[in-house]
Amino acid sequence: STAFLVSAAYDNGPLSASLVYASASLANVLGSASVNSGITATSTEYAVGASYDLKVVKVNATYQSNNQTVSGAATSTNSAYSISAVAPVGPGAVALEYGASSIAAATTTSASSSSSASLGASGLSVAYLQGLSKSTTAYAAVSNIKNGSGTNAFGVLNNATSGGSWAVGGSTTLIALGLNKKF
Repeated sequence: STAFLVSAAYDNGPLSASLVYASASLANVLGSASVNSGITATSTEYAVGASYDLKVVKVNATYQSNNQTVSGAATSTNSAYSISAVAPVGPGAVALEYGASSIAAATTTSASSSSSASLGASGLSVAYLQGLSKSTTAYAAVSNIKNGSGTNAFGVLNNATSGGSWAVGGSTTLIALGLNKKF
């Protein structure tokens, strides 16, 4: 078994950026060497992210990709990205974020057909943040997550709104009002 990880970060003035690359290979993943000799699982993942402060708005973006393979069995490639912005408005700030994931169903080496159902999701959030003191912020937010046509696995607040009981391809929406206190 082997594993490799490397990362780099840059932060200077209004620009910040980072990159992470990881790779792992596990031999005999389904049991002992005598039973499963030659079966190897590999995972390769990378992520990049950057932000830039334009003074009137700070923009952020991320991208992540993961490829998993089990020799002689299955391959899966997944990705996710997000873009966001935070802009001061009056005494507070408005935050906007959009993110999406593409999750591929594992395909076997002997598969003769593939499914077109999407297992990923996309989401949009809009929030207003109002500082009340150095340690207290009031917020109001709306967040919506839309599942792909082949899943109901994703929801706002980790499915706390309805426990994953919505229909495949369905969506959830959260409206939040609250205070954030830093101690």
